[in-house]
Amino acid sequence: MEGVKVNVKVREIIKPSSLASQGLKIFKLSLLDQIAPPLYVPWIFYYAIPSSTGKESNAIETQERISHLKQSLSQALTRISPLAGRVKDNLFIEYNDEGADFSEAEVNCPLSEILSNPSMELMQLAVQVNIFSCEGMAIGICAVHKLVDGATLSFFVTMWGAINASGGSAGDSFTPFFPGSQLFPPRDLSVPRFEIPKAKCITKRFLFPASKIAALKERVLLASKTDTIFSPTPIEVVSALIWRYMMEVSRERSGCLSPSIMTHAVNLRPRNDPVPLPESASGNLSWLAIAPATEKSLIELQDLVKQIRNAIKTIDKDYAREMQGENGFSLMSECLKQVGELVPENVEVFRFISWAKLRLHEADFGWGKPIWVSTAGSAFKNTISPTPPRIRSPTPPPPPPPPITNPQSSIDGPLIALNIATQINEKLTPSTFPQWRAHFEALLIGYNLIDYVTGDKPCPSPNDSSVSSLQKSHWVWQDKLILSAILASTTPTITPFISAATTSQAAWCKLNTMYASRSRSPWVSMDEQDMSIFEHNQDLCSFISLH
Repeated sequence: MEGVKVNVKVREIIKPSSLASQGLKIFKLSLLDQIAPPLYVPWIFYYAIPSSTGKESNAIETQERISHLKQSLSQALTRISPLAGRVKDNLFIEYNDEGADFSEAEVNCPLSEILSNPSMELMQLAVQVNIFSCEGMAIGICAVHKLVDGATLSFFVTMWGAINASGGSAGDSFTPFFPGSQLFPPRDLSVPRFEIPKAKCITKRFLFPASKIAALKERVLLASKTDTIFSPTPIEVVSALIWRYMMEVSRERSGCLSPSIMTHAVNLRPRNDPVPLPESASGNLSWLAIAPATEKSLIELQDLVKQIRNAIKTIDKDYAREMQGENGFSLMSECLKQVGELVPENVEVFRFISWAKLRLHEADFGWGKPIWVSTAGSAFKNTISPTPPRIRSPTPPPPPPPPITNPQSSIDGPLIALNIATQINEKLTPSTFPQWRAHFEALLIGYNLIDYVTGDKPCPSPNDSSVSSLQKSHWVWQDKLILSAILASTTPTITPFISAATTSQAAWCKLNTMYASRSRSPWVSMDEQDMSIFEHNQDLCSFISLH
């Protein structure tokens, strides 16, 4: 963007806070890690942070925030130690707590200017904190694709934010693990790789109003009324629309319709068999769904929707199981060969990588959620990444609880023991979390105990003289009863993950981190004014309106 200057002031290496990882020097890559292209995945999180009244005090607050970010990053790296290592021979990661790059920079314009007229060419270092001239901060994060996919990076940023916001206490709620090398063992022989064609890429963003997405879904449903297609998702209709539009542009430029394929990144975690993997399962655990286009597909939008849906449906539990079996390497090689052989034949390849189901917009470092999350570009041309919408107003931190003026009046009556056998319909399994949580929340609300698990009723401080010893004991006993109920309501496959929790809130947060369903995209719930189309993108907006 013209006139915008980013001045990097400080660059340093942040090492893990604990040196315990020195006992393990080698981390084996999985086959999916080996196949992953050697590039970085760059994300940028934008935060609107109100300035203090004075310039000097604002500078002090900024430096305090950056200092806390460094400390919390060090703690987060301890929990995902391979991120502090280096890839060796495409077989393993060797790490001696070498650390990650951390840069601090200043931007000579307000954050609002970047948001209204964004550039995708800024902030592509490992970790870079950019301080804007007026009430704004952007955190750019890059991680090598050899070790992480989008879901892993999202989990890492969420964990880092929680550690920073809590002063380190929230770290125990996150327990990442890397099952990839067991599920997809590495191979010593040469594995197929993605070749990145050299091309000059530019990045633009398009914002889709909720009403337009709803209209597209209705149009596809009407056109498919005699077919067996189900109600399309926002991602399916937006992907199909962009695919069709890009094919139309290609035809106008070349004078003929070139063949094309679409690839869609698919998360393998919920497709793992027999037990779905939680989001704390880290590493490359994604694969490609491939859909070809025909000449008819250019004419009918619903045909492209069906092509996308059918391609994604093929990546099911059976497919994931086959990838882990004896023929897994052959299956993956054939898939990559299918894509690789088409590129030299002038077949257009359009890559869709959806972030809409990831928790990018929940990365709260203690000063509210980001008002926008973006990519810093892609090494591949024709890459489309649907993301959560921009949020106009940052979420303010929760207000502190009011002081207790009458300690004796806050005792909550008799202790309540929950009868799980009769009050919960079914125990928690990896696939029933939404139903289980709804039942358990209703039970806690009915007994006025929900504040224990949400943290709105924290344990009284031992040093608080305004709280009686009876109140402190009452809180501990009641919390233990709730924790016991949570443990008793989980199946044996879930219980070990929360058995180390010492409070009901810790167990509750752990379960939400592992199994919270995010299938509903936040796109549709946004007001149209929050998803307005930018002026320089009116060509796509007009295309949507006319078609």
